[in-house]
Amino acid sequence: MKRYWPVLYSYSKKVPIGTEHGAFKREDYFIDRRYRKIDIFHSGIDIFCPLGSKVIAAEDCKIVRAWKFTGPPDAPEYRNTWAITVKNDTGNIIVYGEVKKPKVKVCQNIKAGSTIGFIAQVEHNGNEPVKTRRCMLHFELYKKGTRKTVDWWCRKQKKPKNLLNPTSYLKKC
Repeated sequence: MKRYWPVLYSYSKKVPIGTEHGAFKREDYFIDRRYRKIDIFHSGIDIFCPLGSKVIAAEDCKIVRAWKFTGPPDAPEYRNTWAITVKNDTGNIIVYGEVKKPKVKVCQNIKAGSTIGFIAQVEHNGNEPVKTRRCMLHFELYKKGTRKTVDWWCRKQKKPKNLLNPTSYLKKC
């Protein structure tokens, strides 16, 4: 079965690893409402691309959910992005995050290589020049049977058992 790279016009097909920006399990932090620093890990891989790039179904799948994607609690710039959760024919679950409000419908079957959405603008404060705003697809991979996904997890916690590292999956696209 052919697998497709999930963004039609990404800047690179190199999967970020280790401490590279956008890598799976990359350490980060946010400041909570009580102004405490919370150390977190990144739960997916970010694929950087131009605003409006087509998001492609990596495999044949069924749309499971379309929802507002929030990102870390201290990051209101993610509030205007969406995520699409799909179940692949293999049973794995994929979250395609930081997309525009999707037009696909829950329970809709999608063929591999078909467009399922478009990359949204992660909105920073209005004074920031457009060229410094990053657009990306946030790509998460979960085990068969997964019902709950995570945007990130705290360093003090173990990695969620259902969350898979999507690095090898994406390298096969």
